[in-house]
Amino acid sequence: MRFRTALVAPAVLALFVASGASAQPKPPASAPAPSAKPSAAPAPAAKPSSTATDVAAQVQKAYVTINAYEADFTQQYVMKAFGQTKTSKGHVLFVKPGKMRWDYTEPKDNVVVSDGTTLWSYVASDKQARKMMVKDSQMPTALAFLTGKGDLGKEFNLELMDTKQLKFEGGYVLKATPKAATNLYNYVLFYVDGSTYHVRRVLIVDGQDNRNRFDFEKPVVNGKVDDSKFKWSPPAGVSVTTN
Repeated sequence: MRFRTALVAPAVLALFVASGASAQPKPPASAPAPSAKPSAAPAPAAKPSSTATDVAAQVQKAYVTINAYEADFTQQYVMKAFGQTKTSKGHVLFVKPGKMRWDYTEPKDNVVVSDGTTLWSYVASDKQARKMMVKDSQMPTALAFLTGKGDLGKEFNLELMDTKQLKFEGGYVLKATPKAATNLYNYVLFYVDGSTYHVRRVLIVDGQDNRNRFDFEKPVVNGKVDDSKFKWSPPAGVSVTTN
């Protein structure tokens, strides 16, 4: 389960996090580098008359101007059947078109990285790496949306949830259920800022009601990125699986 979580969750997250995010609707804890543009602070309560289609369209629009995104993240994975919760932390980086890198500090040295063509997932404690072509993974839809070519309305059935009940007042919670069945998840909740329409939190729920939640802090958009970060090779002695 540890290996599956490391690979699959970032693949799903590629769908939306390029818009900028944080754990709660609040400004970044510290100022970003001068060369980067910080994600805008959240605004007062969202307009109650908005529909799920309206919100999705605004989220879609927000992606157009974002070419690079990075943030610290906390991942909380709840395995319902066993009553277990696993918490992981690290730093994520996305760059159009289709490049991403997840560096985990907890568990230490785990990595998920893609140069847009090849996807690597590495579990340091097991000394195991998995390599696949992006086109052969379940990522193409996610990567298409990341590059601004996807369409939430076409790929998901959308519904606005009760933000008061979900303790996210001042924004929207958009439930997205994939129109094409996938074994990765049943639906995704996008926690959307009411002014910027940036995604602030993500909750992924699968068929067994396991819950994979990502909170983002210190987001930076359109910062300078070293392209070498998306090139990765397994360390010596690591077992590599391909498919």
